[in-house]
Amino acid sequence: MMFSEQDIIQIKNKGITEKQVEGQVSRIKNGMSYSNLIAAANIGSGIESYTDEETRDFIASFEAKKNDLNIVKFVPASGAATRMFKFLFQFLKKYDPNRESIEAYIENTNDTLIHTFVTGIRQFPFYNQVLAKIKSVKANVESLTTGELCLEFVKAMLDESGLNYSFFPKGLLPFHTYETGVVTAFEEHLLESTLYASSNNKANLHFTVSEKHHKYFNTELDKIKSALEEKTSTSFNVSFSYQKEETETLALTTTNEIYRNDDGSILFRPAGHGGIVREFE
Repeated sequence: MMFSEQDIIQIKNKGITEKQVEGQVSRIKNGMSYSNLIAAANIGSGIESYTDEETRDFIASFEAKKNDLNIVKFVPASGAATRMFKFLFQFLKKYDPNRESIEAYIENTNDTLIHTFVTGIRQFPFYNQVLAKIKSVKANVESLTTGELCLEFVKAMLDESGLNYSFFPKGLLPFHTYETGVVTAFEEHLLESTLYASSNNKANLHFTVSEKHHKYFNTELDKIKSALEEKTSTSFNVSFSYQKEETETLALTTTNEIYRNDDGSILFRPAGHGGIVREFE
């Protein structure tokens, strides 16, 4: 495969070689061989099972010793929400409320994901936030048909001029609703750390994040930290690192050509959670 001079510079800046990229292309085109499994892991063969009494003993042992330990809760948080919203992007392209109702669209396309989304729309923790965004730019929301409202709802969620959820990592999206308000998964991780990953009233957390999202995590941390520390009587020490670019993989088109961004550069996609193993090195 031929790479331009700019391609080679981009590849080297990622910390990888042309040969490694060629290997990525080969694996995408040809696939990988399946592992030869000897047997399934089960209780007694790779998986241990403990009695209730043993479990209580383990918990008591940990609780007795944890204040002598330096505990760190490690959280992979570099994943963007793009893939999670893929079916909604497809909906934006396909659905026209002037041509069919949302019920007819679901029946004609057998789109079970949209059916689940529409029927449960009021249950989402971001429902009120999205609805408020729609009302801020569109008058007479009450006069919209169900299909029109669903379309406007998805636009408000995903468009750059809206809430732009697809840009942000999943950890910073509205995640749970309580009587006191809506919280993100990021905030839940901090709260959860006080239950089992803190010692001496101090919780250490390390998040791997995308470099472009780092400032948004800092903003969220600044917003919630003081109230959480007061609520839990715990001091939070939060650090961040970036998932290494050398773990990324280039993308190919459906015809196995290199997928390029609008500026001509190669599109590289972040690795999965396996790519963060190097964070422990």
